This record gives sequence, structure tokens and C-alpha cells, in this order.
Amino acid sequence: MSFSQVTREKFLRETHAATDSEVAYLDSVYQLRHQRREDTRSYWQPSEILDVWLFQGTWEQANDPALLNRLAITHIINVTDKKLHDPSRQILHIQSKEGRSADLLESFNTTNSFLDTCHEQGYRAFVHCHRGVSRSSTIILAYLMHCKKWNLLQAYEYLLTKRQQALPNPVLFLQLIRYENSLIEAKTYQTLDRVFDNMLEYFEIEENTLGMTLTSGTCTLQKDDKNLIGISIGGGYPYCPCLYIVQVFDDSSASKDGSIAAGDEIVTINGISVKGQTKTEAAKFISACPSQVTIHYNKLHARPQDGKTLDIILKKVKHRMIESMSSSTADALGLSRAILCNDTLVKKLHELEQIADFYRGLIKHARKVLIGIYDLSHIHRNFGDAFANIGAREPQFNASQAFTKFGDAHRQLEQYAITLLKTAAPMVADLNTFLTKAIPDTRLTIEKYADAKFEYLSYCLKVKEMNDEEYMFAAQYEPLYRVESGNYEYRLVLRCRQLARERFAKMRSDVLVKLELLDQKRVQDTVFQLHRLITALDKYHKDSNEIMKEVDIFPIEVDLSLPTFRKKENHDADQFDDKTEQVNDNSNQDEKTDDIDLLNIGD
Repeated sequence: MSFSQVTREKFLRETHAATDSEVAYLDSVYQLRHQRREDTRSYWQPSEILDVWLFQGTWEQANDPALLNRLAITHIINVTDKKLHDPSRQILHIQSKEGRSADLLESFNTTNSFLDTCHEQGYRAFVHCHRGVSRSSTIILAYLMHCKKWNLLQAYEYLLTKRQQALPNPVLFLQLIRYENSLIEAKTYQTLDRVFDNMLEYFEIEENTLGMTLTSGTCTLQKDDKNLIGISIGGGYPYCPCLYIVQVFDDSSASKDGSIAAGDEIVTINGISVKGQTKTEAAKFISACPSQVTIHYNKLHARPQDGKTLDIILKKVKHRMIESMSSSTADALGLSRAILCNDTLVKKLHELEQIADFYRGLIKHARKVLIGIYDLSHIHRNFGDAFANIGAREPQFNASQAFTKFGDAHRQLEQYAITLLKTAAPMVADLNTFLTKAIPDTRLTIEKYADAKFEYLSYCLKVKEMNDEEYMFAAQYEPLYRVESGNYEYRLVLRCRQLARERFAKMRSDVLVKLELLDQKRVQDTVFQLHRLITALDKYHKDSNEIMKEVDIFPIEVDLSLPTFRKKENHDADQFDDKTEQVNDNSNQDEKTDDIDLLNIGD
């Protein structure tokens, strides 16, 4: 900040009570001036400001009749402390001394009216001060702001294109800033007057309830530590004939009470009618109430299906489309990404598919292992039957006992395998239940949650669109029928949004609980079931190893000359053996049928 700038700000603050915003505005004006320094124009010629009828110049030029006649000047504004004598022209003298003591703010209305008359009647006007730099530029800028509806920066930027030496002193610039503020206030009052003039017409319009019914009720709400009851208010003067609740905030006094909801009309607050009040006035009245607020309301009985229009359905479809899109893709397609899209909970669907693939692989490999053990058990049984038959036919006692013992050991191995299968089969069944029931149920819950989320987002977007529509009509001072007739369509959407939000919050809670339980079961149950399988396999291996150590019967002495190991020639004996084999096969087939049931798991 330069020394001159510091001095200027200090002077304006101390002598003219300039505010921070006024000082900042003045800095931007001087910055604009510095940007225009490269423009060079003649300082010694009058400047044509507007359409060959408004000129600006100096004291010397105002005293040059030939120059004034050439420009056809008929009216003059003299902004100096000296009198100008020219009987042939109409002169408005604004007494003003040169320097920072000049005060022109009170003269702006007079000079503007004088110039308006010149323009309307086709006269040419000449505005001057001593050098045509400061005071005359101030009068010109005030008129540009008045007739062109420009702010000071716009007016000054235009004036610099016509007269580069135009530079009011800081005090006059401060007066122009305050004049701009007065113009803004006047415009605001005119707008309110216009709205007020139309209020009678607004309130005479009959309410259109869209077939919905209203019932009266009263509730008393306690204020919290922040002096709030937990509602936001909409409608009211000057556009809507009633005040209504826009939103009930979570965990607030109004939410816990449950009597009022979004869309309900507020009739009285602590017994005082709020008809014809603005929403700001109603909010201030609630804030001024003591520890509790009694609200008399008209309950809106709306059916959610009435608010679920085709527009809402299409918005849900759009949200589903952009859910999996990246931001760049959505922007390229012209689709706005609403909040809550790309939800981490919805992304859990992909993780669930990965978990399901893991369990499918685990079950598949476990079943292969168990089927292998099942096949091995039948091999052990066949070995046991074969050695038992040999032992039964062996005439030598020691050899017969050895073969019989070896056959019994293999039959015992089969029993160990069956025990393993009975232990491991429930494990695979539990894993399969997790795969076929727990994961699909969680997936369905997430899909329902996503649907609730998309519906809530659709209502939020609809509310925003309706708000934008109201702001647009209000900015153009145009009436909007749905607002004038009670804004019931908007209130219906507000109610549907609240219901959709409640459903969305509940579904989100359910999803979080199910995902937590699913993660716990996946981690704990997988470890437990695998531990069961490994323990059963370890026991099977150890038991099999022990029993095979106990039957260390080799070598076995046999007499090969005996008929036990030779082909039988006796037909009857062969027939007897065939029957024995058939009986054994039937028995084995029955056992096989019983055992195979153990493997019907996970199908």
C-alpha cells in the first residue's frame, strides 16, 4: 500500500467516517483509473459524453461564446464558486469550492433533473468546473448512474473512454459511492411497494389443495441449548398466503415430538397469528419466545404415491446411470453428479461379489478334498474285504490271523474316513449357507438402500428446481400460481422428501448393521470352519498312521502249494464264491449309498 493511499484512507476515515467497504470500493475505482493511463486525449477540447447533447469542459471553454455556439449549447451547469454570465443560455449554478471541501451529494438530484429535462426536450448541455477534471466529472458520473442504471465502476469506466482526465477527488468519489448506495435502497423500496400493491390480488386467489386434506393440531416444543426447535420455515409474505414447514431436522425437539412434518402450515405461534408475515419475521418471533414454543398448525395429509411423479422416476433413472460414472464422464454427458453418488456402501456390492467368488472357490476345493477322501475310504474297504477273504481261506493259523488283522486295519481306516466326512460335511454346509443366503440377503439390502438413496436424491433435486423457479419469478416480479394458491405442490414434494429421507436413513442403518455382521461372520466363521477341517484332517492322519503301525505283520509265511492261492477247479466252490462275492457287493453297494449322502453338500 502506497503512502498516498494510506494518507487518503486515514483522511476519509477521520473526517468523513468512511467504512471499510467504502474504502475498498474506492481502491477499486482508483485501480480502474491506473489501468486507463495509456489512453491519451486532448485536455483542451470539450468532451462529448452522450449522444451529441451532453458535453464536459473547463471554465475557459464555458466563457467562449464562439465555441458554445459551434456546439449549439443551450444549457450549462456551472460547478464552481464563480458566477457565469451568459444571457443567451440557461445556467444552473452549483456553488462549490475547489478541493476536498466540495460537497455535491445534495445537488445530484437537482443536476440530474436539469439534465433529464435537457435530454427530453432536445437541448444540448455543457457541464464544467474550473479545469474539467474533478467537480464536473462528479456531476457527470452521478447522472450516468441515474440515467443508465450503472454502478460507479461502470459509469467511471465509460467516462474514461470519453474524457481521460476525469478524476474526482477522494471526497467526491466517496460521495458518489454513497449516492450509489442510496440508489440501491430506493430501488429496493420501489420493489417492495410494487409487491405490496399486488398483495391483495395474491391473497384473493383461492387455495388449490390438489385434493389433499388438512386437519388442525397443536404442539408444544422445548428449545435446545442453541435456542432452536429444529425446523426451517418457508412461504409467507409477500408471495405465498401461508407459512409452512420446509424441513424438520434430525434429533431436534420437533423431530422427537413427531407432531409436525414438512409441508404442514403454521397458523399461530404462542397464540399469535402469523398470517401475512414473512418467514424471517416468524423465525425471529420463535427466537424471541422463552424456553418453549406452542405452534398451532394445519396438518397436511398427503399420499406419498401422489408425489412420485414421472419426473421423479426419470430422475431416479438418471441417478442410477451416473452412479458408476466418473466425474469427467458425467460432465461430458451433461449430467450433474448429485451428492451421495458414488456411495461407499453401494460400492460394497463389488466387494460382495469378490467375497462370493472366494467362498465358491473355498467350497469347491473343500468338496474335492472330501470326495477324494470318500473315494480313498472305498479303496480301504475293498482292501479290507480282500484281505479278510484271504485270511478266511488261509489254512495256516498265523498267516490267517495276519491277513485278517491287516483287513480289519483297512476297514478301520474306512471308518476313520467316514468320521472325517461326518465332521467336515457340516463345515461345507455352513460355508454354503453363507454363500447362498447371507451374501444374497445383504446384496438385496444394499440394492434396496440404493433405491431409497436415489429416490431421496430425486426429491432433493426436485425441491431445488422448484426453488429456482420461485426465485426466477420473484426476480422478474411475476406471480407464480402454485405459490399464490398455497404452494401445495411444493409442500407435497417436501413431505415426500422427508419420508424418503427417513426411509433412506433407516436403510442405511440396516446396511451398516448387516455389513458389520457379515464381516464378523466372514472373518470368524471362515477361521473356525477351516480350523475344524484342518483338525479333522490331522486327526484322520494321526489315527491312520497309528493303526498302520500296529499291523506291522510282514513278512507273512504262506504255503503256496495249498489251494488258497490257486484257481479253483470245483464248480460248486466257484458258485459258492460267486454268491459270496455277490452278497459282499450288495452290502458294499448299500454302504456306498449311505456314504455318498455325506457328500451331497453345497449343491
